[in-house]
Amino acid sequence: MRSLGQFWKIHLLLRPQQASEKPYALSLMNNYLTAELFLAFSGLGYLYIIFARKLHIHDVPNNRSSHKQVTVRGIGILFPIAVLYYAYIAQFQYPFFLMAIFALASISFLDDLLTLSGKARLLVQFIGTGMILYQIDLESNLLLLLALLFLGMGFLNAFNFMDGVNGITGLYGQVGAISLSYMNQKDGFIDQELLTLIIIALVAFLLFNFRKKALAFGGDVGSISLAAILFFGAVMLGKAVSWKYLMFFSLYGLDTGYTLFYRLIKGEAVFEAHRLHFFQLLANELQISHLWVSVIYASLQLFLNAVLVLSDQLWIVLLVHLLLLVFMHRLRARLGKEVRLTPKNK
Repeated sequence: MRSLGQFWKIHLLLRPQQASEKPYALSLMNNYLTAELFLAFSGLGYLYIIFARKLHIHDVPNNRSSHKQVTVRGIGILFPIAVLYYAYIAQFQYPFFLMAIFALASISFLDDLLTLSGKARLLVQFIGTGMILYQIDLESNLLLLLALLFLGMGFLNAFNFMDGVNGITGLYGQVGAISLSYMNQKDGFIDQELLTLIIIALVAFLLFNFRKKALAFGGDVGSISLAAILFFGAVMLGKAVSWKYLMFFSLYGLDTGYTLFYRLIKGEAVFEAHRLHFFQLLANELQISHLWVSVIYASLQLFLNAVLVLSDQLWIVLLVHLLLLVFMHRLRARLGKEVRLTPKNK
């Protein structure tokens, strides 16, 4: 394993592409540095697990959990580490984005350790989202800024809410990162180094998490940090090309939005833990394997992203969402958990 100093070579190999160059992702994947970075992230992951076990940084299951074993949590710290390494090799490009990731990762990791108040977390998420949008520079469009600030807060919490079965955050996040990377090959809206490092970190993360019995969970530090990174990339793409590409993550939005509506109708506290997300119904009520649920979500989003990228037929994506919504509703009805705007007849 080479020293960190020798990793500086990656700065030349991961530079922004010219039109005549070989596609970046393909050229990097043939380079030994990819394997070295994967081994480095994997090694850090194993070290973290040892460290977390000694300090009892564990996720203890309860009656609302989708797992049954005490499991190390917080290995999603690999994502902010990847961003930190990116900051080093890119000479701190995107400084406000980097500060936002540091703030969000710090408060989320503290929450993994200590369980902080919801108000403290939401305040830091609000500030972090604002810093990300400030980095992007939306040209003083106040209405757009407010809409994206609201969307960004929802984006972070959707990733956090949806991080409930083994492999779902890693696979779904990987679909999003690869989709952004593919678009970046054509439109060059973001530094490719950042996306590639996140893709490698996600592969290492899945090594520990995409298992029948996960070695470690991402924790809030993983879901929130990854969401912030992907939100930054999605808004950069939306600004540069088209806002329709925010739908690269629409399946999480559909599940979270429908579940939120359902809980509001029932008068429940929406930020309390529960087992009412559609992916939780699949895993817990229908007893579908966690890994298969993760594959289903990632595959569906990959299909939707392919339609968005390869076709102008947005109606196909909208139709799929409508069909999924109907299916979610009918499954809830079958399980006795349907949304009802009026009380049942007695």
